[in-house]
Amino acid sequence: MKGRKLYDSLNLVQEYASKGIIHFYQQRMKLLQEITLSRLLGFCLFRPAHTISLAGDVVEGSLDAFLCSSEEKLFEAFLKDLAVFVAARSFNGCRSTTPGFDLEFQGKDAYIVSVISGLACSSQHKKLAQDLGDAVIRVKQARTGLNVQPVLGICYGKTRTNYMKAGYLKIVGQNFWYLISENQEFWTLE
Repeated sequence: MKGRKLYDSLNLVQEYASKGIIHFYQQRMKLLQEITLSRLLGFCLFRPAHTISLAGDVVEGSLDAFLCSSEEKLFEAFLKDLAVFVAARSFNGCRSTTPGFDLEFQGKDAYIVSVISGLACSSQHKKLAQDLGDAVIRVKQARTGLNVQPVLGICYGKTRTNYMKAGYLKIVGQNFWYLISENQEFWTLE
């Protein structure tokens, strides 16, 4: 029975991901349709002046910078939604109502998770550590006697899973998807 349930869940995840990718491209097209020249020119600051010789270079470089920034935000939102969807199927997880967090679920412990797409820069870790500490206090007050494990879940990348000095668990890539799905093969599914 568990094998069939897992198979059905994986089909649901694949269907959800397919719809999410279609939505990603629809949002990208919507951004392109709604962009104005004045907004686009705000992105021209990202290119050194000596690389610009034609007006078209300004527009092309600005459009590239705009799309890169926009796609990064859209993709991260997709990955966060996918993580919530997977945890909901595996643990009855849900989107967190705690500011700065994306996901809450209960496995061996209660987990409160901040989901990011790729490896975080060091400046993000200080803010994250403070947010995680505050969230753990709030969750423990709401659910007394519960062991709460704060997690920074990083959707892709390769680095060791480790417990950070600031008091949270940093889980990356395959290990993150295993944590929220309880499926060792989840990362490699086609």
